Amino acid sequence: MSIHDSARHAASLPADLVVDALTTEDAPALNALVNALAATDGTGETEPLESTREFLSTPGTDLALDTVAVRRGDELIAYGGVNLPEELTHDGRVRARLQGGVRAADRRAGIGTLIFGLLERRAVQLAADQHPGAPGYLESSGGLAGDPVRHLLEARGYTAVRDFHEMTRALDTQIDERALPAAYTAVSPDEGHKATVRTAHNAAFADHWGSAPISEGRWEQFWHSHAARPALSSIALDDDGTAIAYVIAQEWEPRELYIALVGTTSAARGRGVARALITRTLQLAKASGNYDTVDLGVDAESLTGATRLYTDLGFRTDKVFTSYQRDLPTA
Repeated sequence: MSIHDSARHAASLPADLVVDALTTEDAPALNALVNALAATDGTGETEPLESTREFLSTPGTDLALDTVAVRRGDELIAYGGVNLPEELTHDGRVRARLQGGVRAADRRAGIGTLIFGLLERRAVQLAADQHPGAPGYLESSGGLAGDPVRHLLEARGYTAVRDFHEMTRALDTQIDERALPAAYTAVSPDEGHKATVRTAHNAAFADHWGSAPISEGRWEQFWHSHAARPALSSIALDDDGTAIAYVIAQEWEPRELYIALVGTTSAARGRGVARALITRTLQLAKASGNYDTVDLGVDAESLTGATRLYTDLGFRTDKVFTSYQRDLPTA
C-alpha cells in the first residue's frame, strides 16, 4: 500500500491541496522549492538542477512509495522523502533518514505533520521488509537554531542528539605545506580508484557515530555525481595501490569547493595523512583560480579530533546544524 493512501483521510488540511509522490518530472519544481527553502531558512544548502535529478534517481529509492509531494494545482509547495541504507549501522541498527520541507507561505497548516506521519509509516515498513527484527531509529535534521521544524520534531518525540558544524576557509591566506609520510603516495583519484576508496571509506567510518557501509550502487552515484570534482580530490595510496585515506571534493555553488568526505583507515591514523591530503586539495583549489573558499561539514563530537584538525588548517565554524532522533516505532 502506498504511504499516500491515508492522506485522503487527513483532517484539517486545506481542501485545495493534493498529496501524492514525487516523480522524475518534478526535478525543476523540486529544485526551485529546495533552493527557496535554503534562502528562507538561511541554511545556504542550495543545489544545481542536476543534483536534484540525481536525488530523484537515488539507487534503492522507489519514488512512488518513499516520497511525498504536496501540490496546489500545478505548484509543488512541500515534499518529503525517507531513505534507508541497505546495510545496518556498524552497531547493528536501522537508520531511517527523513527529509523534506514546506514552503514558508504554507507553514503552520498541518502539512509538515502529515508528511512526517507518512514518512514514519513508510520507514517502519521498509525496516520490517529489509531488516526484520533489527532495532532502529528515525533521524531528521533540525536545521539551524530557531528553525520551526524543531518544534514539530519535538512534538513527535524526537530529541536533539548531535551537532554538526559547517566550516569554511578562505583561499586568500597562506596554505602551509604538509608532507605526506614517505610510505604513501598522494594522487587525485580516477575511475580505477573507485573500488579501493569505497573500501577505505567503509573501513574508516566503521567507528563513526551512526554510520553504515555504503553500497556499490550508491557509491557509484556519489563517485560520478554532477558535483564531483576528482581533479581537486586527494587520496593516499600505499605501495600496493590500496587507498588508506581520502579527501573527496565537490562543487555545489560557483566559487565554493566543498569537501564532502574525509577519512583515514585506522592503521594509518595519527601520521598526519589527513592533514597532508586536505592541504593538497586546498592548494589545488587555490591554484585553479576557480574558488574563493573551501567548505566542509564535521560531527562536533567526532572521536577522531577532526574539528581540531580543521581549525588548525584555517577553517572556522560558519553554521551549526542539529540532528534529531527517535526510536523506530514497531510495525
